[in-house]
Amino acid sequence: MRCIRSHTTDPYFNLAAEEYLLRNSADEYYFQYVNDASVIIGKHQNALAEIDLRYIEEQEILLARRISGGGAVYHDQGNLNYSFITNEKTGDYIRFGYYTAPVIALLNDLGVKAVLGSRNEVSTEEGKISGTASHVYKSRVLHHGTLLFNADLDRLAHCLYTDALQFRDKAVRSVRSKVVNISTLLKDKMDAPDFYDHVFNTMLRSDPGNTVYVFSEGDRRAIGKLREQKYTGWDWNYGYSPKYVVEKEVDGIQFRTTVAKGIMEKVEISGMVGGDLDPAVPSLLLTGRRHDKKMTESVLLETFSENLSAILLEGLF
Repeated sequence: MRCIRSHTTDPYFNLAAEEYLLRNSADEYYFQYVNDASVIIGKHQNALAEIDLRYIEEQEILLARRISGGGAVYHDQGNLNYSFITNEKTGDYIRFGYYTAPVIALLNDLGVKAVLGSRNEVSTEEGKISGTASHVYKSRVLHHGTLLFNADLDRLAHCLYTDALQFRDKAVRSVRSKVVNISTLLKDKMDAPDFYDHVFNTMLRSDPGNTVYVFSEGDRRAIGKLREQKYTGWDWNYGYSPKYVVEKEVDGIQFRTTVAKGIMEKVEISGMVGGDLDPAVPSLLLTGRRHDKKMTESVLLETFSENLSAILLEGLF
């Protein structure tokens, strides 16, 4: 197995690297990385139903979609991400117990009594410390997980808080769990860099055939291209969300917005809107446009007052 430590904390590059290694090689890999503050959602999730959009914008926290399923997770430099990319036999692709076993063993050796939970999470009596997910490409499997070491749990809670009841869709919903940092559970204290080194070296030494691999310039160019073409794009991160309906009431005005492939197919507004303004006016103006907050705000401000635009924007998002 080739063992890689990412040279960057850019979540878009690291997610692109996972896909690149999965699809463009027959080799097996252990890939380890740390990301800047970001929320990573599952492939089949509605982005807006999983995050507090206002908070992540204010805090300049990135949003990214991965190719595996499962729920939304928060990453920062206090969180370690690991990936196994392997070749598997037909019908034996998704083996959460197999892939989490070395991680659980490592944690137990450090005095952290970790077990695999019913939703394929790694937990302790004190709370969840790791979420996991998998993706299959032909006969190859990407299994990846998080390890909360000393992440900002307040930020995590704020990022992943939203009123999902306002959304009507068939998207996969995240299951919220009590979480805890590994650093508080260790038998012998260590800092994040030491923990990350320990995890990587343990995986490297787990098999005598394992070797350290460093991305070549060709690898970096190919991953960078995938990053730009897919992972940083609005179409993937927001537009890929399953069809959904947003229903809200703001200042006595009812909003019902139907969105498909990121486009507002139908905008229904009822109630008094800015005095004598016909609700059909903003509806016609917005139908067919991206359900994108910044873009929508810009369009509204070109036509309506700042106060009315704010009301309309809140009702749409």
